[in-house]
Amino acid sequence: MSTAMQPDVATWHELLATVESNEGVHRVTMETLRRLEGRQRVGKHILSSIEDKLATLGLGHLPKELPNRQQQTVLLYRVGTPASALVQAVQQGLTESPSSEAYDFLRRLNTLPDPDDVVSKEELAEEVQDATQAVLALLRKVRPEAQSGPLPQGKVVDITTLLEAAQ
Repeated sequence: MSTAMQPDVATWHELLATVESNEGVHRVTMETLRRLEGRQRVGKHILSSIEDKLATLGLGHLPKELPNRQQQTVLLYRVGTPASALVQAVQQGLTESPSSEAYDFLRRLNTLPDPDDVVSKEELAEEVQDATQAVLALLRKVRPEAQSGPLPQGKVVDITTLLEAAQ
């Protein structure tokens, strides 16, 4: 997973599309946001206008207060996503007593599987393919007529009996 920023975008809708294509999270400079807003400088009123535009697009941001320096980076996230829930839980915990929703979210987060233990669809498909080939090889050992191709369609084969015979 890359943390690099994507090339600059030309419109607010391109920015939204970029966030969406990056699983709802994207880094962008304040310079890009300022340019999208059509302004030369980042000031108090421009920051407010940028925040309003991001909210209209359904995007939240970190830090909570947009920086006023063009070279600073902002992390954008899609509101309503797990990333958004995590940000809200942490921000709420920093400013007030955490809600039951924050508690529930953080508990669910802790029960997610370890990414190292998760098998990708590709790995799973490869393992299923290998297992299928092994079963077919056993079937062909027991039923030599299966050597010439697949088993006849519509015919029920008791695989248990065939596998026991192969041992």
